[in-house]
Amino acid sequence: MVLADLAYRCRALSRAAELVLLAGALAGCHHPRAVPAADPPRGAAMLGTWEYQAQPPKRDAPSLNMGLQVALEIHSAVGDRFRGRVTLWLAGDAGGDVSAFGPVEGTVSATAQVAFTIPYARGGAAPMTVAGTLAGDTLMITEARPFSAGARFVRTKRPTSSR
Repeated sequence: MVLADLAYRCRALSRAAELVLLAGALAGCHHPRAVPAADPPRGAAMLGTWEYQAQPPKRDAPSLNMGLQVALEIHSAVGDRFRGRVTLWLAGDAGGDVSAFGPVEGTVSATAQVAFTIPYARGGAAPMTVAGTLAGDTLMITEARPFSAGARFVRTKRPTSSR
């Protein structure tokens, strides 16, 4: 009987010690208010590979002229700003040297208005400018030089997650 009573008291003390430790741990925890997750920077909406798509001109006869073909890779974003580079430039049936262009830089507004420039690497000429409205994977061009208003850039590749 003494042995059973002793075992009972040890279990009770063990449970009491666990409760004390748990209470101490909870008392030491500070539960800050839940902080809502921050929205991703607006500029991140432009990350990925974008290809220019113009309406093909109407022709009566077949033509090898593909028009203007441009691809941009937007690789970084901070806040509402983004940065990238030209990865393809074909005008008609002639390819352009993409090293002729400087870094693509632009912004995304709270209302999904996008504006960016494509400067020439060696300067001398005014940079090309593009303005449009972003809707998911499509940037509808509203104002541009040399691109056609009403044309669009379409995201063809999203960046891969580094997680």
